[in-house]
Amino acid sequence: MWQEGLRNHPTMGAWYAKVENRPRWVTKAALAAVVLTVVVPLALLMMAALVVGFVTFMVLGVVAVLVQQVRILFAGERSVDHSLAGGADGRVNVRVIKDDR
Repeated sequence: MWQEGLRNHPTMGAWYAKVENRPRWVTKAALAAVVLTVVVPLALLMMAALVVGFVTFMVLGVVAVLVQQVRILFAGERSVDHSLAGGADGRVNVRVIKDDR
């Protein structure tokens, strides 16, 4: 199928013949080199980014809790709003349309 197209291609035919005549272990070694030089570093960078994101999230979460505790400590319990988003049932700027069918 596509191999025939490569074999008969004016430019790629010579390259395909060179690659086809090599031993199988050479192709496997070349693929292993590609994996080691491209895929492994990308995977390591993604894992490092995930770890940095997780640590940042945890640190900022701890900072937010500490800031909230300091506000409660200095402002007193009475000034802290414990309701859901302002309204008694959690709705803010919502128009409720009752349908009496």
